[in-house]
Amino acid sequence: MDQSSTGVSPFELVYGRLAVLPTDGCFPWPEEAPETYEHFKERVESLRTAARAKCMEAQGKQKRPYDKGRKQRGSFRVGDLVLLRRVLRRVGRSAKFLPRYVGTWDRVQKLSDITYKLSHLESGHRRKRDRIFRFSVAQLKRYRSPMESAWRCSGTSDRNGREADCNGRDKEVRGQR
Repeated sequence: MDQSSTGVSPFELVYGRLAVLPTDGCFPWPEEAPETYEHFKERVESLRTAARAKCMEAQGKQKRPYDKGRKQRGSFRVGDLVLLRRVLRRVGRSAKFLPRYVGTWDRVQKLSDITYKLSHLESGHRRKRDRIFRFSVAQLKRYRSPMESAWRCSGTSDRNGREADCNGRDKEVRGQR
């Protein structure tokens, strides 16, 4: 049975021939002419290169839908404050009530496009090397101070010219009605 990503069965890629199944002994098969080692080696190499190319093509097809749902994170500068997403939880703790992001971390160094070295600001460790860790950009989110991220209600008006204030009460919009 051929694999969808390579187009060839894994057995054929390894051994260079089709697998002999128990049911194959029930039917007469025509005898194959012996094959030289050089011809066998060329055939197996061409099978493997074709399978490698088809595998890369299949990975590209699978990557496109994955990338559509992926949100590109912005890059961070040295000194930026970030929050860290932690998915680990202790036994007996409900994930529903735990914070999704923890701490306030200071970005110390950019190791690669997706890896940063961070320093935990609230750590009680005296030595700096004890509070510096490496994290992927997928785990990070820019920290916004409470004053910066305060929600401002601008209100929304409906079809009747009424506008809801921040407390959810309706009020009439001036100049209408």
